[in-house]
This record gives sequence, C-alpha cells and structure tokens, in this order.
Amino acid sequence: MRSIVSVIIIAVLILLVLVFVTNPELLDGVWLWLIGLAGGVIGFFRNIVDQIRGVFKNQGESELATAGATAGAQGQPQVAAPQQPDAFTQTVKKVDTLIEKIEGGNTVFPANPTFDGTTLTVLRYSDDGETTLGLLFLRNQFIAYCLEDTFREEKVQGETRIPSGIYDVDFLKQDTNLTKKYREKYPWFTYHLEIKNVPNYTGVFIHIGNTHKDTAGCLLIADGINASSVNRMIVESANAYKRFYLRMKDLIESGEKLRIVIHDENWFKKVNLHTI
Repeated sequence: MRSIVSVIIIAVLILLVLVFVTNPELLDGVWLWLIGLAGGVIGFFRNIVDQIRGVFKNQGESELATAGATAGAQGQPQVAAPQQPDAFTQTVKKVDTLIEKIEGGNTVFPANPTFDGTTLTVLRYSDDGETTLGLLFLRNQFIAYCLEDTFREEKVQGETRIPSGIYDVDFLKQDTNLTKKYREKYPWFTYHLEIKNVPNYTGVFIHIGNTHKDTAGCLLIADGINASSVNRMIVESANAYKRFYLRMKDLIESGEKLRIVIHDENWFKKVNLHTI
C-alpha cells in the first residue's frame, strides 16, 4: 500500500515538473500565490501576537494606576509635576507671616487694665471694594480668619461693614427665625452671638459663611481663606464657628464679659507692620 502511494506521489511530482518546464509562465503564477499565502499566514499570527501584547499592556497600566492610587491613600510619596507658586499661595504665606509677627509683638495688643474680661480683636488687612478680609484673635492668639462686607463712606443696607471700634459681645436671647434655623441644624447652638451697640446697625452677629453674599454687615469666621483676585472668600467656616462658639458660650455662661476690638487696615502702619 505504501509503495503504491509513493509511486503516485512521484508520478505527480514528475508531472508537475514537466508541466512547469513546458509552461514556465505557470511557475510565476504559482510562486506569487505561494508568497501571498505565506504573507497572509504571517499577518494572521502577527495580529494575534499584537492583541495578546495589548491585553498585557492594558493590564499592566491598570495595575500601575491602582498601585499609585493606593500609595496616595496610604500617604506614600508620588511623583508629581512641579508647580509654580501662584498669587493665592503667596498671599496665604504673607498672611501666615503676618500672624506670626502679630502674635510675637509686644505693642500689638496693649494692655487695658480698665476692662476685666476677655477681648476679641479683629485686624482687617484687605478690602477690594466688595469684600473685607481680616484676622480674628482671642486673648492675643490667632483663632480664625474673618470676612465682612466692604467699607463705604455712606452705609448701603446689607452691603457695608460696621465701623471700627470697641463693642460688647453677648447672646441675643431672642428666638428669631435665624436663631431657630441654626438651632435645628446645630444641636450645640442656643442663641446668636451679637456685636452690640454698633451705631446705625442692628442685628450684627458672628456666624457661618463664605463670601460677602453670606453677610449683611455681620462678621463671618472660618479656618481657611481664598484670597485670589477672582473670588475672595473664606473656607471651612462651620468647623471654625462651632469651635469658636462653644468657647464663647462657656465664657458667657461662666459670667465672663466679652468685647470685640475692630481695627481698620490703617492700623498696621501705626505698629510698623505691612498689610497685604
């Protein structure tokens, strides 16, 4: 059986040789067909290899991104593009430096033996014609940033900060709509802290807010600032207010007298400090 198959194969090969010898143009066609077949086979396997490589590449990138996110969550250092300090960052640094100078000075908060109580001090340092930014101190120690409306020669209702001066601070023991609103939202709240006896003003409170739109002559306090020229505002107000409010509440309920001393921007020149 094997011999018969071998004979047939040899006969076919001889026949093919004779055909190609007598018709050489057929050899060119078959050769081109063989090259095309080989190219198709090679391209098929190359596509398969490329797809396999793509799968492993995407998986590797995904794992790298996950590892980077995990490292960030765990506080491990990540490589980041260097950033140039902007005007806002520089302003914050200037404010921090200013606070250090104020707290370290001896003539910044002169003693007042005639007042037997606790003094809050507001140092206004910037007014852009719409918003006033300031620093709030308690017993000569910085405790919060603050924000008010702008200064105006003539008062515009709801858009003007109160004049600089010395005022008493105490609870306004009235159940106003605003008081009820705060009490419902904050279980620790009782009554609003009022800056009292301000000429030509009523209902001046210390409360939560972020921009001049949140105040109508009142004093807003917060733990951070955004002093950019685009949007002057304070941030993290609720946390700062709760901390401040509970301290004032303890003092008032213990019988301590409270007052607030507010200085305008020109005060810095009087003590040889440069404002921002």
